[in-house]
Amino acid sequence: EIEDLLIIKINTDSGKKNLIVKKDTRINLTEYDYPIPNYPSQYISSLRKFLKNRRILKISQHEFDRIIVIELSSKDTQSWKFVIELFNKGNFLLLDEENIIKIAKRYRIFRDREILAKKVYNFPKSQGKNFLTINKEEFKELFKNSDVQIVRDISRKIHISGLYSEEICHRGKIDKTILGKNLNEEEYETLYDSFKKLRNQLLFGQINAQIVLDQQRKQISVLPFEIDILKEYDRKIFTSFNAAVDAFFSKVDSELLKSPREQKVDD
Repeated sequence: EIEDLLIIKINTDSGKKNLIVKKDTRINLTEYDYPIPNYPSQYISSLRKFLKNRRILKISQHEFDRIIVIELSSKDTQSWKFVIELFNKGNFLLLDEENIIKIAKRYRIFRDREILAKKVYNFPKSQGKNFLTINKEEFKELFKNSDVQIVRDISRKIHISGLYSEEICHRGKIDKTILGKNLNEEEYETLYDSFKKLRNQLLFGQINAQIVLDQQRKQISVLPFEIDILKEYDRKIFTSFNAAVDAFFSKVDSELLKSPREQKVDD
């Protein structure tokens, strides 16, 4: 673990892979070499002991929340789980077959749940509506009385990035700064149709993974496909979204992980 990056070495049929998790940002396989500390923390040492020689049985996302669940083989009949929470500065938790917390990166007490050793793990209560299942009436109900700009409200209440929220407004030709309560019935129809098409593209569309670049060739964003609001920018195409994410964030991470001496040389 380095600078809130957790690196898990995995043996696969095609060789060894490194799975990298950035506290509240992303999870992906990486082809880049990250520096490994000579002296791991007590948490990492304990995690290594528990994870050693376990097989990955299944990887899933909990209800479209920022939570990844990796099911692991165990010596018993039932599987263990490694839970990755990609929010609130992130957390990594190992659960036994009864969902008892064996070890966690951060132990905390919230109003509706506890992250404590030897206690049952409960998923946080989902906020907003489920991106995957929300229908037209539920969509309208979320915003019809809102005093918030529609572009911000969509992002917050449906759990999508601000970039995709802006794209939804752009495709529907809706002023992104308008308040939800000021939209009429026809505009809601148009906005929901725009949302539904983007959702279908995310779920079922062809991947055209890319890093978007500005005029100085600096990275702006990494995307699974082209979006209209960034159409005029240059881009670098990749064979998979994982490869694009890996290239994008490895460059960001390399800047953050530079030693003071390296930073001085660059300056």
